[in-house]
Amino acid sequence: MGKKKASAPPPPDPYATAAAQGAANQKAAIAQQELNMVDQYTPYGTVRYQYAGTTGSGNPRYRAVQSLSPTQQKIFDQEQAAKIQYGDIATTQLGNVEDQFRNPIPMNNTREAAYDAIIARNQGQLDRQREKRRTDLINQGFTDPNSQAYRDAFDDIGRQENDFLLAAQREALAQEAQQFSLDAARRNQTLNELQSLLTGTQVQNPNFVNTPQASIGAAPIADSIYSSYQGDVNRFNQEQANRRGFTSGLFNLVGTGAGAAVQKWSDYRLKTDIEFEGTFKDYPVYSYQYIWGGPREVGVLAQEVLEINPDAVVQIGDYYAVDYGRL
Repeated sequence: MGKKKASAPPPPDPYATAAAQGAANQKAAIAQQELNMVDQYTPYGTVRYQYAGTTGSGNPRYRAVQSLSPTQQKIFDQEQAAKIQYGDIATTQLGNVEDQFRNPIPMNNTREAAYDAIIARNQGQLDRQREKRRTDLINQGFTDPNSQAYRDAFDDIGRQENDFLLAAQREALAQEAQQFSLDAARRNQTLNELQSLLTGTQVQNPNFVNTPQASIGAAPIADSIYSSYQGDVNRFNQEQANRRGFTSGLFNLVGTGAGAAVQKWSDYRLKTDIEFEGTFKDYPVYSYQYIWGGPREVGVLAQEVLEINPDAVVQIGDYYAVDYGRL
């Protein structure tokens, strides 16, 4: 006739709770990834994200596809075709200059030849300068080549000639370096021409911007589950406290009715929302409300008391009442 006595709510399964939280985290991560995959369009090209199936764990996979604009794609195709053609030309030309690059640049005695040419151009002047000094010394009366004055005069001539020879060597070395640079430039000209062929109009790569990164927090499933459980526990504890209050009211009613007739409507047909609370002297005790309203009360059901102690049941009209003084 009455509802079964309420029991404490079962605690949540930690494994099921962890699995639910993990599923929520995974779902949030996938949603965040999809929000951040923003297609981009520029005058030079686009980048778009395409679905590419799933991973081994079942998560979606995407790929970023970059495409050039028609103009940039044409330049790219032309550049690739030109590189192939230039590569063929370069292969042929490199074969032609292979012998050139196998051997070092020849020096060809450039410095010696330049030095000899400088001396040859100036030798007559050197001889005339030496002869003039000899004539001047003779005219001055210095005829002995072994005299100190004679030697001092020609030592000065010798120092001038040595300075001239050193300058001639420096000039010859400079001419040799200049000739080496010219030979190296001619040698590298073929490579420079090939390199210039390989450089031309370059493809303008699209400049993509960093898209705003959206952030989605996973739903706090675990917190919600445990908070809900705690709420259920709190409600259960409150209901138990209420039931203890109802039972205390029953004890007071029985105590008051001891030795006196205390009749109270107890027919289950006059009660609603009946819940079992326990037993009292082998009588099942329930909490309930009367069908006409009022506060929730606690007591027995007349039909059950009739089976245990018929003397405690009184029929009033079509319904039963219980004399609590006889319980």
